[in-house]
Amino acid sequence: MKTLHVAFLAGIGLMLAGCDSPPRMINPGCFIELFDGMNFSGAAVRLQGPAAFAELEGMDGRDWDNEISSLRTGPACWAILYRDENFADRRIVVPPNAVLSSLGSMDDQIESIRLFDHLP
Repeated sequence: MKTLHVAFLAGIGLMLAGCDSPPRMINPGCFIELFDGMNFSGAAVRLQGPAAFAELEGMDGRDWDNEISSLRTGPACWAILYRDENFADRRIVVPPNAVLSSLGSMDDQIESIRLFDHLP
């Protein structure tokens, strides 16, 4: 009961701050691993979800805008990758357990990402 009460109060605080959705719990199976090289090579970063990343700058100490060439999603992760910041322009939807060694025409063009632990 105490935990529920704290979560309820946190939700009220977010509503007062202008957030329109209650806080979500991290799902350990909802993640995406991004690589700057094809075939999972080069630098890598792992993003935990559910979450929304309106821009990809400053993640793990570097700028990932227009740098993603391959990726893997976790067993409970649906990802939507957008060509522009703030979830704009072209997008691709990636299902759970995906292993993409190349992003094809979207290679090095991703600038924002949304991660869901359910079908978006």
